[in-house]
Amino acid sequence: MILDRYVLRELGFNFVGTAAVLLAVFVTFTLTRLLAEAGSGLLTPAEVRELARLKALIALEVLLPVALYVAVLLCVGRLHQDAELHALGAAGIPESRLLRPVLLFALPLAVVVALLSTQLRPWAWAGIYALRNDAENSADIDRVEAGSFNSFGESGRTLYIAGLSDDRSGLEGVFIHDNEDGVLQIITAPRGSFHAYAAPDSHELLLQDATVFRRNSEGQSLRARFGNFRLWLKASGRHRATYKEKAQSTPSLATTSNPSGRAEWQWRYSTPVSTVLLALLAVPLARSAPRRSRYLKLLIALLVYAAYYNLLGIARSAVEQQHLVWLWWVPALLGVAVAVVHAWDSIHAAWMRRARA
Repeated sequence: MILDRYVLRELGFNFVGTAAVLLAVFVTFTLTRLLAEAGSGLLTPAEVRELARLKALIALEVLLPVALYVAVLLCVGRLHQDAELHALGAAGIPESRLLRPVLLFALPLAVVVALLSTQLRPWAWAGIYALRNDAENSADIDRVEAGSFNSFGESGRTLYIAGLSDDRSGLEGVFIHDNEDGVLQIITAPRGSFHAYAAPDSHELLLQDATVFRRNSEGQSLRARFGNFRLWLKASGRHRATYKEKAQSTPSLATTSNPSGRAEWQWRYSTPVSTVLLALLAVPLARSAPRRSRYLKLLIALLVYAAYYNLLGIARSAVEQQHLVWLWWVPALLGVAVAVVHAWDSIHAAWMRRARA
């Protein structure tokens, strides 16, 4: 029990530190991408915060197994590095005794990962899809910021507004750049008004004292002034919410005939299995000689992890494309590898004891 508590404490410290670093890196990367969308007027700051939170929750089902895998590598590697395992071996305690505290840590974590994957994952994805849908359905003018350039729809039209009224319908200092089908059009106006969804798929922009400059692909140009100039801006679209397999509940996916849904269901249940198997595999992978660098073994172990998850991703894609029926062969392959490695260690340890006797 003393050994169990000692190893569990070491695992806990390494796990918390690794998980915190991985989560911080992921959140930073996610915020960088989302802030780029916010800078383009596609997302509001509140939506950026909510999307980052939901994506971080989804990432936990992968980050926590990785954190445990690295924690076992660091913990067991340090025990080898400081010759503590050799001292335990001299006292008759084999390295396989470490499997007990590792399992005591890995099994509860696998339950947490299973809950994250089967329950929280679809809830978070449903929230992301709903948030994205609301962002696309909202009037574009709600996302226009005074003093910045804003794009509308897929037309490539760019709008700059120097000032907005409180109700966001009155405009001041309007500049519009449009380059469609080789025709360059620049429109300026000191003031105007905006009417969201004046047509089912377009907004109306009514400009006063507008100046219009146009030049076609042949170089012919036209400049004109209008007391009132009406322009239609294609809206992003009032889309209905669409929920993919990632947002469907786990029980509904269990009976689906959709290949993508079947792959999603299998993926959700593969994560807790992978959590335990990777933790067990990390014990022999962390083995190193005393007073020798353990970073080479750590690099090899990380390459093994990357190969496993890449293979799992390939198997998932094959199930989605109906090339395979199951992706379970990848965790099964890892399970066989773990069993073979630990069986070989047991046989080798027994042979060494017999040789010494």
